[in-house]
Amino acid sequence: GSGKQNDKPTVRQIQTCKQHVMRMIELINPEVVIAAGKTAAMGLFSVTEKSSMKHVVHRFFEWTKSGVLHGKTCAIMYHPSYLLRLKNYDSTAYKIIALETYEFLKKLQKLTGE
Repeated sequence: GSGKQNDKPTVRQIQTCKQHVMRMIELINPEVVIAAGKTAAMGLFSVTEKSSMKHVVHRFFEWTKSGVLHGKTCAIMYHPSYLLRLKNYDSTAYKIIALETYEFLKKLQKLTGE
């Protein structure tokens, strides 16, 4: 990348980090695994660069493939920095997505009992 702080990671960087993230998930054994943002969703789940986030966010699903995530409840949400950037450019879209995110987090709270 250009060395800027917010460059998207390369495929190699994602693969390098993924093994560590999966090991942490295995050790912690959380009830729910949430990917915050498209890059995390691409690294953890079957999301591609061409996937539209509006079609995959805020939906809970059970991971059925084998591996560390097998049987886990998973979800994808918008990355918080996306919401902050959106707030500066499109206040109407920001309000809609912020409300959707709030509703998603309420569902998560009910799901986990916390």
